Amino acid sequence: MKALKIASLTALAAAISAQAAADFYITKGADITVTGSLYTEAVVDITNEQVFVTNQNGDSEAVWAKLNLTNNVFNATLVAEPINASADLKDVTVTDGNIKFGQVGGLGNTHEYFGLHEDVSQESYGVDAGIRLSNLAGVSGLSAQLEGAGSPNRNSGTLDDPSTAGVNETAEGNDFGLGVAYSSDVADGVTLHANVAARQAHFLAADEDNTVAGEDFGGQSYGLKTHVGLGVTAKAGPATIKAVVNNQNQNEASTTDVGAEVVVVTGPITTTAAVVTLLTDAETDPLHALGKVAYSQDGLGAHVQYKFKTTEADEDKTGDEFEAGVSYSLTQDMITYAAESTFSAGDILDENEDDSIAEKLATTVSAAYKSSVGATYKAAFTNETLAENEANKLTLSASYSF
Repeated sequence: MKALKIASLTALAAAISAQAAADFYITKGADITVTGSLYTEAVVDITNEQVFVTNQNGDSEAVWAKLNLTNNVFNATLVAEPINASADLKDVTVTDGNIKFGQVGGLGNTHEYFGLHEDVSQESYGVDAGIRLSNLAGVSGLSAQLEGAGSPNRNSGTLDDPSTAGVNETAEGNDFGLGVAYSSDVADGVTLHANVAARQAHFLAADEDNTVAGEDFGGQSYGLKTHVGLGVTAKAGPATIKAVVNNQNQNEASTTDVGAEVVVVTGPITTTAAVVTLLTDAETDPLHALGKVAYSQDGLGAHVQYKFKTTEADEDKTGDEFEAGVSYSLTQDMITYAAESTFSAGDILDENEDDSIAEKLATTVSAAYKSSVGATYKAAFTNETLAENEANKLTLSASYSF
């Protein structure tokens, strides 16, 4: 075999990430706490004859740190990339009883009520900063917040489609409005989730030439945006049922999506069925459906699932995917042995003879050792086939939680 080419081995020292999910504490008195974790990984790509390093998210930035900072009621997350000499401070908040302000995030979760729903539903409006009041008037589960979002390089495009290019990218945009969310157990085993957001959007043009659809957006109101979501979760014996509906309205253009999911757990077997679709135009809007059966007991796992989706009208194509997999893990004498294999095939109902079915088989075997000081060393070999391409990779990693 040819000598392996070294693609990038200069950063093999460390990749710091949150995946180890362990905490590193530095305490001053009892007020300041810093948490983080350490991870190092090298990958030998046998097929392509190269060696490289990544962090465990697969990013090229091989060394990075995520530190969670807490000081009394203050919380923040510092994400640093030492190689690029950059750092970002995120999720900065102060929590004072039922009052919370800063980067509080959005209220409500109906836009991502269950996993499949995220593929079709519109995202809720982002929140850069806000002031939140929880448990209004003593009512459990009711919260409201003044919220806003701004983008220094917002490209608002057209009135009907703000995602399209229609204005100078140096222009600024900002939204400000109110968000309300309510969550409560309305009956035995039944929980209601509701959220409403109303935002007034403004576009601040960098110069007089920034117009959209003939309208001058220099500091003028760009329109009212609203989001209304309602979700219900009901538990009956081994079954959990979720149903959700969302509506978004912007510039008199309304979009509604609906979805439902049923999960039944009977001993080691979990059965899932879910469907989500938009209602604006039944002939063209996307629809996603999922059926899955999974088994897990005593280190042995197996699953079979089928996904079906229709895409946007301009693609005029239906796609589906079948997947089946097995796995097994065993821990003995501080060593964990594991193996898994997954087979998938895409577009299995495609009647176009010119489009062959895309098949993929991925098999991984690994062994991980945890030392007496808490360090974990792992070796994993993966063989993966996709159509005519074949990949063989050996991953060596070390992590330490402290």
